[in-house]
Amino acid sequence: MRFTINLKPRNSAAYFTVREHLATYKAENYPNPMDCLKKGVETTLKDLFNIPVRLRFTLCQKSIVKHTAGLFGQKVKLDEPQTGKRLNLDGDDFKQDIGMLDLSYSFPYVMSDYQNIRAFFLDPSAALGVPVPFAMVLHSNEINLSDHTWKMDDSESIKHLWLMGQVLRDIENKGLEVIRRECDYKAVVLWQMVENSPYLEAVTDKEHRSKTMITAKCTKDFQGKLLKMGYETGSIFNDGEGRITIANYPVHSKETIELLYDRVMDL
Repeated sequence: MRFTINLKPRNSAAYFTVREHLATYKAENYPNPMDCLKKGVETTLKDLFNIPVRLRFTLCQKSIVKHTAGLFGQKVKLDEPQTGKRLNLDGDDFKQDIGMLDLSYSFPYVMSDYQNIRAFFLDPSAALGVPVPFAMVLHSNEINLSDHTWKMDDSESIKHLWLMGQVLRDIENKGLEVIRRECDYKAVVLWQMVENSPYLEAVTDKEHRSKTMITAKCTKDFQGKLLKMGYETGSIFNDGEGRITIANYPVHSKETIELLYDRVMDL
């Protein structure tokens, strides 16, 4: 079986502690804790992402992304996988009318001021690295999501919610500053790789580059070389030309990113 390293923006590599938590989980220890577990996830999530306490917290079906226009208005990503761009929070990008802000690809980089945004969307299987079947939406009271809520009615649902809470606490215990410093360093290494490799070309100018979404133009042949080395990335290709996106998430170690740089430079 070929060993692979998951650098995809979505359905990303699982956070370091996921396997250990799943191995120790026992359903009989959690007979009916759904409300308690949900409240714990909500509290920790709001603390980590600096999201206003006043917003409601709803666990939703991931298919809600197909209905965001009707429910919230315009939905935009704080960090965009297809371009490697982060919204300019002080410029025109952030002055547009944003109904829902997608933070799925942005952690550990959160904002200090969310202004008047009505809702936030988080897919835990992206930057947080938690393989659960639900999405998390934080929203103002007037938004009704009753038709899109995730059904929490069995032991498997309890396990997923429990796992979400465990990983959020692990991240909180490690500390946002520590995690950010590590991701800062990895982002520098990855963007240097894009700048220094003759096979890669940045899609976004330096001023607006994301630290979590490293996106570059390349050929299908180059992506094939990465796959042969065991690296899975996000990708969009048409007639052999396209782009790849490498995720820089807390789960990706400095050693993994340094090795990727060295191997790409050796091509």
